[in-house]
Amino acid sequence: MKPSAGSASGYPSTGLSFMNAPCSFEELGSYLFRSQVFPGGAVLLTGTGIVPPDGFTLQPKDRVRIQISGIGTLENPVVEV
Repeated sequence: MKPSAGSASGYPSTGLSFMNAPCSFEELGSYLFRSQVFPGGAVLLTGTGIVPPDGFTLQPKDRVRIQISGIGTLENPVVEV
């Protein structure tokens, strides 16, 4: 993955900002089993696949972008609050 153009930090990032609120383990697991059957059980991994170096911080005006082939691109600016 390459850093997004205009990234002041120079590092890529991933996230799950589409999730409106944290959910319980049971609720998260229920989504997995809604459309498939796992007779032997399943392992559900969450989190990021990219771990930036210690001291890394997104800066205002950075842009966080995720692109998935065949689906599209989601991009958000970083703002200081």
